[in-house]
Amino acid sequence: MRKIISAKEMSRIENESFKEGCSAESFMENAGKSIAEYIEEINSSKKSILLLCGKGNNSGDALVVGRVLLSKGFSVSTVGVFEASSGSLLFKKKYKEFIGVGGVFTSINSLNDIKISDSSIIVDGIFGTGFKGEIPPFLQEFFSYINKLKSFRIAIDIPSGINGSDGSVCREPFKADTTVCLGVYKTGFFSVKAWNYVGDIHLVDFGLSSLFLERAREDFLLVAEKEAASFFPEINRSRHKYETGYLLGFCGSSSMIGASTMAGLASLRSGCGITRIVLSPGTLLTSSSLEI
Repeated sequence: MRKIISAKEMSRIENESFKEGCSAESFMENAGKSIAEYIEEINSSKKSILLLCGKGNNSGDALVVGRVLLSKGFSVSTVGVFEASSGSLLFKKKYKEFIGVGGVFTSINSLNDIKISDSSIIVDGIFGTGFKGEIPPFLQEFFSYINKLKSFRIAIDIPSGINGSDGSVCREPFKADTTVCLGVYKTGFFSVKAWNYVGDIHLVDFGLSSLFLERAREDFLLVAEKEAASFFPEINRSRHKYETGYLLGFCGSSSMIGASTMAGLASLRSGCGITRIVLSPGTLLTSSSLEI
């Protein structure tokens, strides 16, 4: 089972690791290299790479991705939605390293400043898991344009415009085909609206010790399909219903019994020996409501 934690909790355990000698720059380098490896794996034809940058450490991750891919012969360019001079210290350092190996960084103020090929792979590193609130109208227009392209879109850690803790979504977030998640799944991925924007989730290691991940307070646990089988007792072919569990469910209203019906069927199909669903008095049962 894997932990699902809030962005706030992720920040807490990272800060704990810094107090014990871990380096934010080392994490950034590891994250960028892991993401670059993933892009190299899925991009055998070496399509051009477009990095979208803001001014924080998520954007620093993106610039490491760009530097690594440039060294492997990829065509890489970068669009900055803020001036590079306004970035965090680590961002500025990675910006200089990216430019130093021939990277191209273009700051934009309107859609008229850019031309993006549909054949590009677009990597979103603008905001990261610390985002909350709304984005400026220009970025709403920018993401609306990006999301309509046929390009393959990758988000670093979380699509820009989504809150990593509660999953709230701004008016027009980046829509990813794949989110390359760093270290541990974030709670914000799984809210109803955010789930429409994260795409597939690909988990990568960025060097945070498992000791710190073990200390993290999870909001949920994610159980893989293969792991779920271990929760059920081994099937004995001669068993009878009294040996395989009894479930009693109080659910459903007199006018809406669909959920209670599905819960009862799920219980039986999972191997429960006896399942009883208790409904509201006067509930009208029809043959169609009981179809298996």
